[in-house]
Amino acid sequence: MGMWRARTSGFSPIPAEEAKKVIQDCTYLQLDSTKTFPDMEPALYQKAIEEYKAGIKENREGYKELLEYQGE
Repeated sequence: MGMWRARTSGFSPIPAEEAKKVIQDCTYLQLDSTKTFPDMEPALYQKAIEEYKAGIKENREGYKELLEYQGE
């Protein structure tokens, strides 16, 4: 995932054990709910949605696992 825009190409669900190995060196960050943050600008949000939809249209196979994922 991107910081400001969803960049999901290349993302696919993996088994929990594999995920544990992959993320062991990651840094955990937590949102401080006592602080307020501005909403994303509507134009930037709309652009992110358009880019996501265009990505699916251009490479549906690349998004297949994400689009079909039902959760665990």
